Amino acid sequence: MNNYQFQIIFSLHSNEDAEQYLDALFETGCDDAVMGVGKVGYLAADFTRESSTAFDAIKSAIEAITQAIPHAKLIKAGPYIANLSEMANLFGCTKQNLSKYARGESASSEPFPCSIVSGKVDYWYVLDVAIWLFKQNKLNIQDNDIEVLKAIHDLNVAIEETRNEYEYNDDFLSLAKRVAA
Repeated sequence: MNNYQFQIIFSLHSNEDAEQYLDALFETGCDDAVMGVGKVGYLAADFTRESSTAFDAIKSAIEAITQAIPHAKLIKAGPYIANLSEMANLFGCTKQNLSKYARGESASSEPFPCSIVSGKVDYWYVLDVAIWLFKQNKLNIQDNDIEVLKAIHDLNVAIEETRNEYEYNDDFLSLAKRVAA
């Protein structure tokens, strides 16, 4: 059994205070989470859950929350998308260290992942950066860390796909599969 750390965020009714569900959440097995109830209409749960797989850990946490709050809607899981400061905190290093890697100032066999949002502050998929760090043996990233970040990434992609109200263009999908892999 491994311990997996992740966050899941749910929306509630617009003016609903999540604090009223704390006892029910504890009773359904969320005693391994810190509940964030500060924003009305939302519940954020930071878990450290023991399980045989990351998928099972996240799935059981989602099921426990929806058992306690049947109308709760899953919004996202984290960490998913982050800037260098957030990832430095997550990976236990300095922002300067990650900035050096992002600028290509470190000898490595492959380039640092491309940011998904570029601007005053750039953002990356946490999974992409963790995999790069793991392959480069730059920080103490473990298989367990990659496993949970992969499960989080897959869950968020699935959430995004369920929210799409439009059809994908098959020509673009075919093109992307051919040239983006």
